[in-house]
Amino acid sequence: MKKILFAVIIFVFIFGSLATPVFAQGATPPAPAADCSSIGAGLMGGLEGSACGGGLQSDKTIEEVIGKYIKIFLNFLGIVFMIMIIYSGIIWMTAGGSASGPSENVKKARKTMIHAAIGLAVTLMAFSVSSFVIEKIAETLK
Repeated sequence: MKKILFAVIIFVFIFGSLATPVFAQGATPPAPAADCSSIGAGLMGGLEGSACGGGLQSDKTIEEVIGKYIKIFLNFLGIVFMIMIIYSGIIWMTAGGSASGPSENVKKARKTMIHAAIGLAVTLMAFSVSSFVIEKIAETLK
């Protein structure tokens, strides 16, 4: 029963954090399409013409795209570690105490919390290293 409850809580946190509200009243008009006249259109323009005709042409560099995906992944890891901290805190609070020393649940919660804190520290270091590397790549390509 506890495993099912834990799985449901994680499911709600993960998919609830990914959901974004949509407001029809605040809709902005789409951005004007890029000028495709110099590329050509359809099959004669090749891949660039097809992308431009479909509105998929972007001015983003490869560093920006890679950096965006790295940040999304690291943000997801941060959410996972926060859930682990909350979970271990709940286990610790509901463990109950005894005069003979900490119970098995307290030891389990403490171990989980320490591992989550170490994982969060590693994630923060990975975030800073990846930001530094992406910034240096962007500088060299300009």
